[in-house]
Amino acid sequence: MGQSAASLKGLYEPIQAEIDRFEIQLRKELEHENPFVTHLLDHSHKFQGKRVRPALLLHSALILGGTVRDVHISLAAVVEMLHTATLVHDDVLDEALLRRQVKTINNAWGNEASILFGDYLFAKAYTLAAKLHHRDANMILAKTVEDMCVGELWQISTKFNLDLDEAQYLKVIQGKTGALFATACRLGSVGTEAAPEAVDALAAFGNAFGTAFQIIDDCLDITGDEGE
Repeated sequence: MGQSAASLKGLYEPIQAEIDRFEIQLRKELEHENPFVTHLLDHSHKFQGKRVRPALLLHSALILGGTVRDVHISLAAVVEMLHTATLVHDDVLDEALLRRQVKTINNAWGNEASILFGDYLFAKAYTLAAKLHHRDANMILAKTVEDMCVGELWQISTKFNLDLDEAQYLKVIQGKTGALFATACRLGSVGTEAAPEAVDALAAFGNAFGTAFQIIDDCLDITGDEGE
């Protein structure tokens, strides 16, 4: 096992049981009797990532409240659905053909199916969030999706703008990527009596983490090898 893999395993170890519960709930919430929807879901699972956002949420719950509750498992599933929905839509916007060496939804089934499938994931996320009957969590999630959309729109408006400065670039990626990382950390406070300063500090960490994540991703778009 490489050093990075060992380090990642160490980070996930304290919440591995909760990650397993999250995976079970995510699959259960997304399943559908329609065979085409099921086919798209099965395909989308092939390019799932390391579940970084759910992991941040679950760790934050431990830090802020000392335990991971059922509501945190559900919110982790909501966050991952939102993330996957944005990936599906992003692939349409970018005309991407591969994601993690697997055909994108738009490459395999076209833009129409991709857009509707992304919408389906958004709808499922909000359905699960509504079931939790937690107004603050729903407001946080709604504002996050707004910030992500504005970030993407801002990015589109600045495409090929060689005069874009660092401050504007950071504003774009903090919206399109950092916002969901920050929200994952903030949602760990649901059901706890955590001090607002502690919640804000974790959310700031999440935003910085997501921003760094996107900077690396953008660099790899230019210097990376798609085959890897």
